[in-house]
Amino acid sequence: MPTLKEMNNVQRAKLLCSLIPEEIPKFLEALQQYCDKITSDQAAVHRSFENKPNPIISAGEWIYMAQDVQVSLGKYKERLHKSSNLFADQLFGGYIALFTSHCVNLYKEGLPEDNKFRQAAALLFY
Repeated sequence: MPTLKEMNNVQRAKLLCSLIPEEIPKFLEALQQYCDKITSDQAAVHRSFENKPNPIISAGEWIYMAQDVQVSLGKYKERLHKSSNLFADQLFGGYIALFTSHCVNLYKEGLPEDNKFRQAAALLFY
């Protein structure tokens, strides 16, 4: 097994899903809600990006990533929390990992300090 420093986002997501599988359905629900919020109020996303100096990606790309995640969530539904490979490949492969890693961090912040998912996410997606 590679060290944490050597792991890519797909490997980190697969490990997270394998370690705390009972939390994945709740995370996926929160992810769906976040995507819905972004795609339903695109003007607000554009406004929020206007205030960011030198963003890595544009508001349009952020919205596109949210839409891409929505497609995966709709297409794979229940299978995402049952297969760590599918979860990791669909939601953390390539550039979309910028979006989903951010969502993991948003989700973990709403959990109690002693929550195992929060602790694992903090370690894997620092």
